[in-house]
Amino acid sequence: MSGGARLEIEAGGAARYGSMGTENYQYLIRETDRSGIKTLNDIRDVQEFREQKQKYWGKAKSAQWLGRAEYVKHFKQDPEGFQAMIEPYTQALFKKVNKQFFDVSSVGNPKSTAEAFLNKTHAGEVAVAMEYIANALKRDLTTENLFNLAASQSFGAGISKAQLETRMKMQKAMGRKLGEEFSSIEMDNSKKLWTSCFYLVLK
Repeated sequence: MSGGARLEIEAGGAARYGSMGTENYQYLIRETDRSGIKTLNDIRDVQEFREQKQKYWGKAKSAQWLGRAEYVKHFKQDPEGFQAMIEPYTQALFKKVNKQFFDVSSVGNPKSTAEAFLNKTHAGEVAVAMEYIANALKRDLTTENLFNLAASQSFGAGISKAQLETRMKMQKAMGRKLGEEFSSIEMDNSKKLWTSCFYLVLK
């Protein structure tokens, strides 16, 4: 995570590709596969977080499944109160993904502990939504869609027939049989919004 809620694709420990705005990757993940978002909502639905659910997640099961907007609003009103309210949920997210709790000292030098929890809560939601995509192939293709957006190659959600055919060829080339993950995916349900191309500037 970099720059608050913007998401970057990294390679070799350094950011190598462009960043994506929240609305873009929120849409892309939801419209490619929602099983990880279901896992996120299962965490939110536990009795322990009923107060947080009323305050932050009124639209969580809609297209606006990330809680970032509500978090920022309450953080600005009362940073310490926000931290106290959100910390148990943040720790539940990190335990789900990393099998350990979030240590604020791992951030380095945040502007405040409350802001560190603001950003890491958002990061944890994205991590759960991606890590817990049930179908491994769909998880791979969601990552590909995110990469294409970050690299300004295209912006599209869902899974295209071309993407599946490419992976089928790769599996066959490696002498592997096609697993069940292929048969459970609907062919060509992609939503391509734009595709990049080369262009020439004349001066």
